[in-house]
Amino acid sequence: MSPTAPADGAAGSGTVARDERLVLVGMMGAGKTTVGRLVAARLGRLFVDTDADVERDTR
Repeated sequence: MSPTAPADGAAGSGTVARDERLVLVGMMGAGKTTVGRLVAARLGRLFVDTDADVERDTR
């Protein structure tokens, strides 16, 4: 399935529904933040870095 395919896997118009989310998971230092920011910018979506949220909330 392509990254822009509808959630049901059917061939679509190449658009991403606004309620869909992309979650990047991987080892520390793998580039999740870098890739996440680039993908969010490309799709015109909000980027949320949960590491930053955890750091802010635990201070």
